[in-house]
Amino acid sequence: MPTPITHAVFSLAAGGAIFRRPMPLKFYLLTAFCAVLADVDTIGLRLGVPYDSLLGHRGLLHSLPFAAVLSAAVVLIGFRKLPLGSPKWWAFLGFFFLIAAAHGLLDTATNGGLGVALLSPFENGRYFLPFRPVLASPIGPRRFFTPWGMQVIASEILWIWMPMALLCLAVWVLSAKNSANTSAKNSVNSTNNIGQPNDTERSCNTSD
Repeated sequence: MPTPITHAVFSLAAGGAIFRRPMPLKFYLLTAFCAVLADVDTIGLRLGVPYDSLLGHRGLLHSLPFAAVLSAAVVLIGFRKLPLGSPKWWAFLGFFFLIAAAHGLLDTATNGGLGVALLSPFENGRYFLPFRPVLASPIGPRRFFTPWGMQVIASEILWIWMPMALLCLAVWVLSAKNSANTSAKNSVNSTNNIGQPNDTERSCNTSD
């Protein structure tokens, strides 16, 4: 699996790229929460839960159905003031589903462990992507601060952090370009309107 840090970085970068405006602190906290929650199932490994079981690591909590339930709960509870079914409500629902689902999808790009039960609980097959360039993260803080852990971070920076940084940069450039074009058009329209009579002046001229 990618490290929790990378899951959080990916989710926060995605939020910035999608919404492109400052959001309340609660939004960012819930985004990070959805991004890392799935790995709570690693606790089961210490409790004797079989890795390949429904509640094992990369099982139900990494699935797309669970991501749908989690995103709905986050929006309904965390953003209760949003009108149910409004465009903003659906935008938040889709965003938090994307973030929760991305955890399992990112795990399918790693080179270790079992695959991800993306369709659990309806089907417990484990899936990987054909191309798996990301090194699997060690489970547990002690193993993380080792040469293996440092290699994992380097792998994640190359295959996850840098692509997300480029995506955010591209979105920022396009947004800035669109804003500049809009400002230029407004400036041209204002210039063209100088000296043109307004509605009141037209009315007075007609009366004369």
